[in-house]
Amino acid sequence: MKYWIVAIFISLASFVNAQTSEFSLAVKYQDYELAKKLIYQKIAEKPNVLAYKDTLAFLYSDLKSYSQALAVCDDILKTEPNRLHVLELKASILWKTKDFLGLEKVYQVLFKETQDLKYAYYQVSLLFELNQYQKAEKLSKELLEKKESHHEKIAIYTNHFSKEITLSSVLYNVLGMIAMNEKRYKEAQKYFEKSLSIASDFLLASNNLQVVKTKLAQNR
Repeated sequence: MKYWIVAIFISLASFVNAQTSEFSLAVKYQDYELAKKLIYQKIAEKPNVLAYKDTLAFLYSDLKSYSQALAVCDDILKTEPNRLHVLELKASILWKTKDFLGLEKVYQVLFKETQDLKYAYYQVSLLFELNQYQKAEKLSKELLEKKESHHEKIAIYTNHFSKEITLSSVLYNVLGMIAMNEKRYKEAQKYFEKSLSIASDFLLASNNLQVVKTKLAQNR
């Protein structure tokens, strides 16, 4: 519930006290039908206040009613195409529903609007997962040309743990994985070594380096 609970505090700030109390009680006691009814009432009263629709979208998402959540997101984005928290919510839903084509487009918009490299990296990661190696490789190299990639960090999840790794190290690891999957083992080794030269504690790159060294030894 962490996403939409935050949205509730943002988007319901303009509720009068009695309404806020009623909505809060509905959420507290998990009466989500009443919570939705109260939000719909506010939307009907003030259809131009996007904050109420935000809350409805987050609530639907939390209830795993993804088609309804996406419908509300799309309605909001027709009015305000660059509403970042709604774009982020839409991205999370598209990931959960495996609509990867739509997800790539949302990441592109998020990166364009924020210039936050994490969204470009998410796009790289998605392209890799879709085996679109050429596009992933091209975008990775473009990002490495940006000086920010050499000092910004990104959260990498391995074995249910998160660790902050310098983005350039992560991108070199991606390039190494692409090269390894295409059996360009010597090139892959150089990429993994480059990744570790930036972040020596990057476990994923270290493991990948050992794998590619084994591949090279087997091909001798």
